[in-house]
Amino acid sequence: MVAPYDAPYGQTSARWEEICDHMRQLHGDSLTTASCRKRFDDLLSAFKKSTLKALRASGTEEEYVERDQLMQDISDMV
Repeated sequence: MVAPYDAPYGQTSARWEEICDHMRQLHGDSLTTASCRKRFDDLLSAFKKSTLKALRASGTEEEYVERDQLMQDISDMV
């Protein structure tokens, strides 16, 4: 797994470029490194908002679907 948030100083951009290369293989050459990074930031922000909202609403442990569990894992690493 490529972890740009865990990169040594000066290597963050190279790690985001590596992630974007993988995404280009799946979604085409029109993706940029900046767009991949922004999309990640947007997804993580939306996930954190929905998690906080759910915790405020229920107060109980909720079932996670695989995507939510993966987003939680990434959020914990960042």
